[in-house]
Amino acid sequence: MKSKDASFTLCLHAGLLLLACTRFTVISWIWGDASWSFNFFQYGYADGWGYVYQSDYSLGVVLAYLAAYMAGAVGYGLAWKYLANGWTIVGLLVSAVGAASFGLEATHWMCDHNLSVIAIAPVVSLILAVVVLVQLQRADRKPGLPVAASPIVAAG
Repeated sequence: MKSKDASFTLCLHAGLLLLACTRFTVISWIWGDASWSFNFFQYGYADGWGYVYQSDYSLGVVLAYLAAYMAGAVGYGLAWKYLANGWTIVGLLVSAVGAASFGLEATHWMCDHNLSVIAIAPVVSLILAVVVLVQLQRADRKPGLPVAASPIVAAG
């Protein structure tokens, strides 16, 4: 399986994203401690003076989102080698925007500022990951050209 690194990284992306977008309630829900919640889409902007910024996210959730979107960017980058199509580009862009959003959100624990820009669509990210994973599996099943039939060998 030539694309196993891309597949593994996209599965990691999807798993971390599922933990983050449910704010870890998918785990506590299994044990019956809390009700299950899911953040389908969010866009938010906040900036200003005269108040103390209070993030809507805990540090653990911010780090989980950041790790998920960074894994997504790496996974779609690896998948690009095998599937040079629009799905990998869209996935890479969605992951880059999500990573930038939560990279900025993570800075609130390092310095005091009031700027927050969140632009995420976890449901879109999860669907894209599944679509690209299926395409990677199909690409692995297709037989490659024999070396003698390769255009590079035939031209050389």
